[in-house]
Amino acid sequence: MAAISLTDRVGHSATTARVLLVGGAIATALLLGACDGGTPTAAPTPSSSAVLPSAAASSAPSAVPSKPARTVKITASAYLQVADTYVSGPRDTATDEAMLPTLCNKSFASKGKITERQSRHIVYVAVDPKGGDFVPDGGLTQTITLYQPGGAEQFLSELRAIIGSCPRGKANNRPTRYAIASGAKAGDDSFVFSMTAAWHSDPSNDDSPMVDETRLISVVRIGDVVTVLWERGWEGGSSDARQVDVLTGRAVARINTWLKG
Repeated sequence: MAAISLTDRVGHSATTARVLLVGGAIATALLLGACDGGTPTAAPTPSSSAVLPSAAASSAPSAVPSKPARTVKITASAYLQVADTYVSGPRDTATDEAMLPTLCNKSFASKGKITERQSRHIVYVAVDPKGGDFVPDGGLTQTITLYQPGGAEQFLSELRAIIGSCPRGKANNRPTRYAIASGAKAGDDSFVFSMTAAWHSDPSNDDSPMVDETRLISVVRIGDVVTVLWERGWEGGSSDARQVDVLTGRAVARINTWLKG
């Protein structure tokens, strides 16, 4: 399966692309602009790994041997799959693209509790084209992070506070507004926030009028795991909140299945 390199400039491609789905594979000519310089997805490699809370040592009497804890590592099955997005790539390719926008260059104390972090580029369509031609409805970056106990809760708390303290900033050298947005509840804790900036109404014409476009970023905690879905758009326009909710629900279902082993 050929991987598609999807790099965007905060949800707005400089050059559009048509995609043909043939026999479950994608033939694509894709050239997108540079992405927002955001919070790096690379995380320090610690000595510990995330452990499922349900697999902790048993509290049974000492005469009964304890069951060893199961070490959790992020695998491809934890991410959105073809059945979720109707596009056969490029979820097998890791990316170092930003997990979040810069958010006024704020830092996260919870970073020290990260045990693993990986991201994937994912292209999606809202309705299964069933083998026919289609133009993607959008692309997104899905990041999954494993934390030591308490780290995931700390991260969500920090992120909420940072968004509240950074209503305005810059992304791609453009003035950008950030705000908590409405979104369906998922996992043990979740929220959606928006980033709004002005872009040319016609991406191929720098003389076209400037219009506001809003990208949505969904954040969900499942135990000590956090997944972030940054919807980046395709050919202009704002994120579809309903579609972000749908993809978030499917992403959480995949993570729950992966965690069960």
